[in-house]
Amino acid sequence: MSSLAKNTYDNKQIVFINDGSTDSTAMLLDSYRKYPFVKVIHKKNEGVSVARNTGMENADGKYIMFVDPDDYVEHNFILRASKEMEETGCDMIMFGFNTDWTGKLEPVIPLEHYSLSSNKQIIEKLFPRIYGLSLERFHNWLSGGGKLMPDKETGQVWRWIYRKSFLQKNNIAFEKIKVGEDMVFNAECLLAADSLKSIDDCLYNYFPRKDGLMYSNINGLNSLRNKFDMLEQRIRLGQIFESKTGEKALPLFGGSCIMSCFELAYLLSRTDDYKAFKSYVNNSTVQECISLSKIGFKNMKALIPYFLLKIRANLLLFCLFWSINKLNIKMSY
Repeated sequence: MSSLAKNTYDNKQIVFINDGSTDSTAMLLDSYRKYPFVKVIHKKNEGVSVARNTGMENADGKYIMFVDPDDYVEHNFILRASKEMEETGCDMIMFGFNTDWTGKLEPVIPLEHYSLSSNKQIIEKLFPRIYGLSLERFHNWLSGGGKLMPDKETGQVWRWIYRKSFLQKNNIAFEKIKVGEDMVFNAECLLAADSLKSIDDCLYNYFPRKDGLMYSNINGLNSLRNKFDMLEQRIRLGQIFESKTGEKALPLFGGSCIMSCFELAYLLSRTDDYKAFKSYVNNSTVQECISLSKIGFKNMKALIPYFLLKIRANLLLFCLFWSINKLNIKMSY
């Protein structure tokens, strides 16, 4: 909060949303009312999506930026991003960030320099990098082709600045889901934007909350609901993509559905909930993803569960992950 208040930009507005906190957060936020550019809103707890939508509804400026409570921003966070918006007239701009995923703060910059001046270019170039794991990339990984997602851009909203009039014109807001709301928001923006640019400046410092929202309530049934929510959103976004391009969207996210099958088998086998696992695996869209996927033989760690999924030996797949859980084997791909 202090890093925002100290940002070197005179014409800024900071909207703090207190989403029903029960600790001293409300008092702390109210102490920032001494700044004329600060607006504090206290509301009942309704989740991240509603909190962000509330912030956007109460923002008065030309541009929208987001900051999560555990992170901090560079002194020129607002100035650098807004200056680029003024000079380019873009609908949205991506920038770099620093993160401590590896234990020390390291920079993460856009995969390439984006300077896209049409909706067609944006959808072709950037939409697939945020929308999901493609069947092609999943196949390459099964065939020993390196990392699972080497060409993906992180979809968090705090690494973007948005033109407010663009968001309003296209009625873009956060969906009321518990996981993946950032990706869905940005994917919807990319499907509507006519101009986009990236800069390499690392303006944001991201510290993953390993005991916070990202890691809370990680159990089978919660994950199942989240997977269905995300599947519904990907189908909705895919329909927009298909109407604009005439191409099928499923190959762009089919790998995500297959990986979700593995994750759910691992989580739901802890509680012997095979019925819940079947409800996802037998979903018609998930089945289409599995059917269209191609087998690869070099990644032996994933080959057996994938092969069982491919031949629809779902009970055997579930039992495999049940055994992995009983043996306390940690799964990572």
